[in-house]
Amino acid sequence: FAFVTNTMGSLSGSVTSGGQPLSGATVTIETTSYTATSGTDGLYSFPFVLQGLYNVTATKVGYESQTLPVTIVANQASTLNFTLPASSNVSVSGTVTGSDAPTTGLAGAVVSLDGIVDYQATTNALGQFSIAGVLSGNTYNYEIVKGGYQNLTGTVNIGTTNHNMGTLVM
Repeated sequence: FAFVTNTMGSLSGSVTSGGQPLSGATVTIETTSYTATSGTDGLYSFPFVLQGLYNVTATKVGYESQTLPVTIVANQASTLNFTLPASSNVSVSGTVTGSDAPTTGLAGAVVSLDGIVDYQATTNALGQFSIAGVLSGNTYNYEIVKGGYQNLTGTVNIGTTNHNMGTLVM
């Protein structure tokens, strides 16, 4: 195999959070198949990238993603450093009722949020639930399960503030 590198440059840099190296972050050059993971020192490297203008994204669970532009020039090294702020945590709450008694809370229903991280809570005697520490800025699939009732499913978009899902009727 011959590998022609005269139209390629390189890209490297660091991923940090709060001034500290961030290991295990995924760095992706969009519109390509190039992906790297930052090491314990927070550094990543792409030794061969075709010249051109790219958007590069750094992500890690528990941190806000960051996308930056870079121009790769043939036979030149480019540097792109990322600073990922920690994601904020919010609470998700609501009340679960049954269709047979829509004004009475349903105790013992299991509420699950599945997404970038999974969460679960059980409703209290009034049918209320609250899940603390949910990573903000993500979409979660929810499922509510209670014996004798049909499961209730859907999606919920969690922003940067506490979220009340309202009354959910099974």
